[in-house]
Amino acid sequence: MFKSPFNNNRTSDSNGKSKLGLVKEEPVRLCSIPSAYVYLDALCSLAEGLNYMRLGSVSSEQFIEPVDKYIFTHNGTKFCEIFIYSYHETNAYIIPDPFKELNPNADDEVFRLDENGRRRYLNEVVELILIKNNIIEDIFERFSLTVLNNLMSELGYGEELEELILDEFKKFVSTSPGMDADDFIQPFVEEFHNKKLGK
Repeated sequence: MFKSPFNNNRTSDSNGKSKLGLVKEEPVRLCSIPSAYVYLDALCSLAEGLNYMRLGSVSSEQFIEPVDKYIFTHNGTKFCEIFIYSYHETNAYIIPDPFKELNPNADDEVFRLDENGRRRYLNEVVELILIKNNIIEDIFERFSLTVLNNLMSELGYGEELEELILDEFKKFVSTSPGMDADDFIQPFVEEFHNKKLGK
C-alpha cells in the first residue's frame, strides 16, 4: 500500500528539532483510521485546552495513499499541524516535539488504550472480520490481514476474538430476521464487556 515504510532522510529545523509528524514528508505512521483518532485523542490528553480538526488529505511523493492533515489548537489558538499516514503496517506512535515542549513529562504511556480507544479498535476489528468472512462487502477495498492482526493484538486478543464475533453474529442472524450485518456491529461493541472471553 505504500512505497517505503520509512524515510531515511529525516528532516529537522534550524534548531535541530525533529519534524516527524509535522510535515507531509514525515507523517506519523499508523495502521488504520481508528488508530489515527486514538492517537489524536491521546495527544489531546497531554494538556488542557488541546483540540484538533481534520483539514483534509494531501499527497506526498513518499506514499501512494494520501496523508491526512490535522490542525491542533491550544486554548483556541493555533498550536500546530499534524500529518498522519494511516496505511502503515503497524502503529508507530511518536510524540511530536511541540507536544513535548507543552508537556515535558509526556511519555509513551499516553498511548495506552483507554475505553474509548478500545471501542474504536473493536469496531474496526468487527468490520474487518465480517469482511474477511465475506459477510459484508469490502466496498473501499480496505481489508488487510496485517492490520486486523495488529488491532486484535493491541486489544490483547487473537483468534479467539474472531471466533467469538462469528459465533455472536450467527446468533444475531438467527434471532433477528430482517436485520443486516451493520445492525450487528454497534450492539456487539457496546456489549463486548459482557462477553465470555478470557482477558
